[in-house]
Amino acid sequence: MNWAEEEMCEANLGDERLNNRLKNLLTVLSQSPTQSIPTACGGWAETKAAYCFFANRKVSADKILTPHFTASIERIKQHPVVLLLQDTTSLNFTGQSQREDIGPINHEKHLGILLHPTIAVTPDRLCLGVMDTHHWARKQLHHRFPGEKSKVNHKIPLADKESYRWLRGYQKAQEIATQVPQVKIISVADREGDLYDVYYEEKLNQTHHITARWLIRAKTNRKLVDENNALQQEKLIETVKKSQPIGYMEFELPSRKKQQKRIVKQVIYVSTVRLSLPDRKRKKKCYPSVETQVVIASELNAPPGQTPLEWILLTDIEINNKKQAQDIVKWYLCRWQIEVYFRVLKSGCRIEKLQLETKDRFDACLAMYMIIAWRILYLTFITRLCPSLPCNHLFTQEEWHMIYIMVYRKKPSKKPPPLSLIMNIMAQFGGYLNRKGDISPGPTAIWIGLQRVKDFIMAKQALIEANY
Repeated sequence: MNWAEEEMCEANLGDERLNNRLKNLLTVLSQSPTQSIPTACGGWAETKAAYCFFANRKVSADKILTPHFTASIERIKQHPVVLLLQDTTSLNFTGQSQREDIGPINHEKHLGILLHPTIAVTPDRLCLGVMDTHHWARKQLHHRFPGEKSKVNHKIPLADKESYRWLRGYQKAQEIATQVPQVKIISVADREGDLYDVYYEEKLNQTHHITARWLIRAKTNRKLVDENNALQQEKLIETVKKSQPIGYMEFELPSRKKQQKRIVKQVIYVSTVRLSLPDRKRKKKCYPSVETQVVIASELNAPPGQTPLEWILLTDIEINNKKQAQDIVKWYLCRWQIEVYFRVLKSGCRIEKLQLETKDRFDACLAMYMIIAWRILYLTFITRLCPSLPCNHLFTQEEWHMIYIMVYRKKPSKKPPPLSLIMNIMAQFGGYLNRKGDISPGPTAIWIGLQRVKDFIMAKQALIEANY
């Protein structure tokens, strides 16, 4: 049984033939993630069957993702702490103006959709699955001045705003927390998720003993109030930085477009504050203020020309010592994994190249590629965390035999070799150099390597059938 059959074992599309088609199609597309559907399927009959599958009324994105959600919950149960990372990205389909499910992204001529998934990640950055997804298209762009925008936004109910997605993501975290009460579930978001409504939602759920926590980067230097809800003169950052530092931490910052890789040393401040209500809610006098823990991690001695890294993190997680404060920062650093996931989905799975005209067909196909993107990310980090794991836990015998033979040109042993050996060899097919001292291969080498392995297996089968 390959990974797709295991992942989709709970699939229920109302027809066993459709269930089998789902497993087969997921296998085929995952073996050639960068290729178009016709190229991955390898023939007209198989391609037609794939498009008929996506067009079937019994097939939907929810039904494709449901067995993956179930399998992901089982993986979550094996870890004491799991981070639910949510963020938004845009998918550009500008050349497909005939589609009715797309709209302007950041310009009237740039058409596409906005995708907001939630992925489950361990503190060691192992992605356990896609736990929620939501996408939509804008009908039009509104060009307003900041003051005008604020006035209009105050009149719109939260449920009708795009920002509602952040509250929806936190509500999903609460739902997952009830399914895995033994696991510490933490919803993690960047600055766009800094909404009073999320904090108020958690306060409401305290009475129901739901334990999902939140960790959110502050968007602004918020106003504070005292216990009597009277505004304080100093704002959040100035108040917290007046406290005694609780400790320090160091980490390696990867190289980016305009900065080199460097070691970052940060001083950490921790304080408990009470956030002021938004103006529109303060006037109604029926909403409580929110007490929160604040962690400020501020870089010391940044290199000349580089802006010092500083994060203002809000959380409802109790912090009593330096290690707990460092954990908060480390957990926030894991948020970068959803950016990696977006890169795999766009560059590794070429999701923006799909040409499926109807919304239902596209949604079902998108759901399948979201699972494939998770699988690539999972393979990338499970190798780093469990290098000695026997490779047959993640590869079929045919796959790891072919990988071994292509490099060593001899019959493999009966005992499956360690995962790190097979993964590093496979990644070499995708450009990984595998030199002594090199870090483990990244997603790009892995998704290219998977495709090459499929080609090798197909070539072998063709030679056998031709008696060559």
